[in-house]
Amino acid sequence: MWNIKQLLKNKKGFTLIELVCGLCIASIILGICFSMLSFSQKTNMFADQTDDLLYNGNFAVEYLKYEIQNADKVIFSHKIKNLNTLFPDNIGFVLMEYQPTNESTLKYVYITYTIEDNSLWRRSRRFDKEVTLTAEALTGKNEICEFVGSFGDT
Repeated sequence: MWNIKQLLKNKKGFTLIELVCGLCIASIILGICFSMLSFSQKTNMFADQTDDLLYNGNFAVEYLKYEIQNADKVIFSHKIKNLNTLFPDNIGFVLMEYQPTNESTLKYVYITYTIEDNSLWRRSRRFDKEVTLTAEALTGKNEICEFVGSFGDT
């Protein structure tokens, strides 16, 4: 019968086959760990991008809702000269707000929203009185948010 102590005493190291098998098993385990880590990182990045898009969209909708609620008048886009031609991706209406201030005589603000280069833009202009608006008059331009495809699916 073989004695385990004698076997261990006689053995001074690993054989080449044991070393190669150990390296293969370790590389397989490390490969699995790194692929799981990579998958987890990609999933986390995708979730962060989705959260950013949802936050961005929610901000845009709330911003539009606030301005529509504060509008004194809503004018449909087909009643504004050249609006649909100059800005084909417009929201479909122009908001008119009466904002009297003591310092300025420009009290009437006309606002519309357009989509250009996948961004939502607020176009506006102030006047001292109610005017017959044209699309060319809406010179003020502010970017509200990015990654907006259309108004149709909103």
